[in-house]
Amino acid sequence: IIKIPTALDTSLYHFTNRDKKYEKFSLVWIGTNITYKYIESHSSVFSKLASKIDYQLVIIASKVLEEKIIDGVDMVFYDWSSEIEAQILSKSHVGIMPLDDDNFSKGKSAFKLIQYMSSGLPLVASSVGENKSVVKDGRNGFLVTSEIEWIESIQKLYYDTNLYSEFSLKSQELSGNYSINKYKDIYYNFLRNIFF
Repeated sequence: IIKIPTALDTSLYHFTNRDKKYEKFSLVWIGTNITYKYIESHSSVFSKLASKIDYQLVIIASKVLEEKIIDGVDMVFYDWSSEIEAQILSKSHVGIMPLDDDNFSKGKSAFKLIQYMSSGLPLVASSVGENKSVVKDGRNGFLVTSEIEWIESIQKLYYDTNLYSEFSLKSQELSGNYSINKYKDIYYNFLRNIFF
């Protein structure tokens, strides 16, 4: 038995510095029309945050979701495609992964967090399921459990440029733990030893 985590081609994502980001501080979320429910269930976080800092919430999923915009929150919607995904991530500031604390969420992969890390983004995520393995709390992001923690964590990254840079660099560094290049030989050798 070998254990290989969710892995991706990290070379597809581009790590850029803060000077090449969106002009407005941006929280980015990748998902689907179905998983957009997690944005909706955390809508009060985003609404309250809008009264404290000037930010935009970038949604990479479907422009159809514009019908479900959160009142009072500056939101930008993109139709997901592999062509634009990495570009948008590289321009964003913080990658978020809100989840509900239920059995379905506990079984979800933290794939989007790995994408964010590969793009050098600090992370803010619900302390649920696989998120707790990927986010190194206080090193490359924050694991949060309440509205207050969501808001305070994002504010820290908004105001503290040194902390932001530290988390950004650590995310990029740790993304190597989820690179297909790290595991391809392990997987190949495993199959060869078993079947040949």
